[in-house]
Amino acid sequence: MRNILIAILILCGALAARAVDPLEGRWQINGRGALVDIVPAAQAPGLLEMCIVDASDMSIVPGTVVATITPAAHAGLYDCRASKDPRKAHSRRGSVAFTISFNSDESNTGNIIDFNFYHHRRRVSLWRWLPYLFHISVINPPDNPSHLDGARRVGAPAPYIVI
Repeated sequence: MRNILIAILILCGALAARAVDPLEGRWQINGRGALVDIVPAAQAPGLLEMCIVDASDMSIVPGTVVATITPAAHAGLYDCRASKDPRKAHSRRGSVAFTISFNSDESNTGNIIDFNFYHHRRRVSLWRWLPYLFHISVINPPDNPSHLDGARRVGAPAPYIVI
């Protein structure tokens, strides 16, 4: 009887400490950048929030929510909207949208995430302006290399239990 009670207590402790999502935990942005916690959102179940733990900007109070993260349809992919100025976290105009995905490198699965920003570029097509005189268009393709922006997990990942 005593062994069963101990096993139940261990199982309850594991369930209480389990992560709702594998993205949850403490992350350090781009090497020596800000230290952030990704935690479940208190107001909206199923959403995650990115909170500052430590940043180089001393005017940002630890615990400030800087981003809202929504899980996407594919496993390991998340849609994120972050504030450009964390002191004005509720400003919709001053936000940036990007996706968060786990790095595909097999040796670091679950420990490295990539940030892929949405590109909002202007495109000019002279062909539409002058249909029969010029058949050229000016297109600005994305010129930045991928997998430069991201974060590394700090410490051990939280246990992820599927029941």
